[in-house]
Amino acid sequence: MSLSWDAEARELLVPGMRGLVRVLGGPGTGKSSLLAEAAVAHIAAGADPESVLLLTGSGRLGIRARSALTSALLRSSRIGSGRSAVREPLVRTVHGYAYALLRRNAERTGEGPPRLLTSAEQDAIIRELLAGDLEDAAASQSAWPQHLWPALSTAGFANELRNLLARCFERGVDPWDLERLGRRCGHPEWIAAGRFARQYEQVMLLRSAAGMAAPQATARALGAAELVGAALDAFAVDPGLLAAERARVRLLLVDDAQQLDPQAARLVRALVAGTERAVVAGDPNQAVFGFRGGEPAGLLGGAVDGGRLVTLTVSHRCAPAVARAVSGITRRLPGGSAGKQIEGTGEQDGSVAVRLATSAHAEAAMIADTLRRAHVIDGVPWSQMAVIVRSVPRAAARLPGHWLRPESRWPCRRWAGRCRRNPPRLRCSRSWLRPLTGSPVSGHWPCSPGPSAASTRLRSASCGGRCSGAGPAIHRVISVTYWHRRFPRS
Repeated sequence: MSLSWDAEARELLVPGMRGLVRVLGGPGTGKSSLLAEAAVAHIAAGADPESVLLLTGSGRLGIRARSALTSALLRSSRIGSGRSAVREPLVRTVHGYAYALLRRNAERTGEGPPRLLTSAEQDAIIRELLAGDLEDAAASQSAWPQHLWPALSTAGFANELRNLLARCFERGVDPWDLERLGRRCGHPEWIAAGRFARQYEQVMLLRSAAGMAAPQATARALGAAELVGAALDAFAVDPGLLAAERARVRLLLVDDAQQLDPQAARLVRALVAGTERAVVAGDPNQAVFGFRGGEPAGLLGGAVDGGRLVTLTVSHRCAPAVARAVSGITRRLPGGSAGKQIEGTGEQDGSVAVRLATSAHAEAAMIADTLRRAHVIDGVPWSQMAVIVRSVPRAAARLPGHWLRPESRWPCRRWAGRCRRNPPRLRCSRSWLRPLTGSPVSGHWPCSPGPSAASTRLRSASCGGRCSGAGPAIHRVISVTYWHRRFPRS
């Protein structure tokens, strides 16, 4: 879809323009499209395609921007004003660019290529180290507080610890800084986490140094959160690498800059300082990736200072009523940043309604009723409906797809895919059911249309013969208990 721009935005498409420009706008105002058109105009004017770099916080922009830039390359090739082949992608995520930079630096120094550490591999290493700490107890190197010992062997603790280390990497907080912060604030857990982070770094260095003599040896394995920090270290150690990047990138475009964490903002600032032209775009009123360290300061001046400011106010995907509702919410947010007021487009005004539910079950029933009425009465196809939630797994448990089908009579969803991790509540239920059966009770208990069907399905399909010691009484207890919990009386 081709968008129309005002005079300020059209200046970004003029070839030869220099300096820094910040583009602010609400949802659907065309920030990403404007960046793509600026890159196309730059390439169509005869610039080297490899002098363009578009950084984005996620891969959402990738396909559309890459197709637009590819069309520009082919167009310039036909008229003989440019090249039709490039050695590297023009659109990258910040972490993807950091990885490419480290790989290029390894080629310059003759070292092994970097290796990206997967989340599963990182989890395995962390859990192995935690198992050693639990075995050594108070004599371990990390010296975890005693009240945390029962949690060291759980997957949840390892996952939270990995997230803590990732946030520290994104903010440039080393293990010694984390220990000092724990002492200053009186948190022994942070002190132990800092010691663990130091131990983790030492182990990773040893793992990478063990086989450096082998031809297939690689550099130190890095997690996704460590890539940007490693790229900044490479710039600091080798100024020639930074100078080469600044000489190569003449047009730097940054989309969704509000998602930049402090380390990514430093990387952008290092590149902006040497480019001829830079455009940084985003919505300072969004906080979608705040839990991953994203800060609006990367857009409002923390990443780039000075420069012109262009504000986009027309939303091309919001109806007027929706735009008014969004503007009313953003106006109440603290701060005086631009982009809080947007104007909707479209022939129909649209509508916005707010409904409050007394419970999660009532909320799911209300959503299902609204969707089914829209489908049956208003004729809206299922493919044109969307339910936006904060957590997809939790919402899927409350709002199964069966509810949306008119021919479905019961709000039923199987539990087989959700009970494999043996949660504590299920173990507790088995413990108090054991006296009734005389033997351990195991297996999955799926939802069923009624108590009798639940009893039959439990005896046949669910336990698969493993609950043969349970008599009719225990089957009735399970069936009736589950039925009343699943469908409580209002």
